Amino acid sequence: MPWTGRTLRRTALTGVAGYGIYAAGVRSWKARWNASEEDAARSLPGDELVTAPAVVENRAVTISAPPSCVWAAVQEVIRADPDRRVTSVEVEEGRALVLHRRGVSWAIILQRLPGSRTRLLQRLRSARPLSPAARVGIFLAQRRQMREIECRAELLHSVEACEAVESHVA
Repeated sequence: MPWTGRTLRRTALTGVAGYGIYAAGVRSWKARWNASEEDAARSLPGDELVTAPAVVENRAVTISAPPSCVWAAVQEVIRADPDRRVTSVEVEEGRALVLHRRGVSWAIILQRLPGSRTRLLQRLRSARPLSPAARVGIFLAQRRQMREIECRAELLHSVEACEAVESHVA
């Protein structure tokens, strides 16, 4: 089917409309998925590695497990990632992991909350602009990773709780 002027105009209009929707709502939502204004405004370890970022994205999740369980899950998930070709530049055991490579920093921060809960915050800072496709891919990968950390940490916490009850009863 040959491209006619009408088909080209429709295709261009669809592309412009799609990008407009992405820019108006989706981009800002995914750049701050579950992260509060306070989360985004906080200074975090690793921020100094990319001093003039073109891109800053914050994502967060509250996990029903203490930081020790979440930290164990973070270590399992990060170690299991075969595509991790970055340098670990800062580790504050049980609280922070900062990775850095070629003008991009990625921080994973744990904050203890009341009631055996933990706030997991991820911040990506890039010195270079990222294409919309790259940003969507990063969002999907980090969201999947955060959900996996959440599931592993909550499972580990429930196992520890069951073992504590069993040892107390026995």
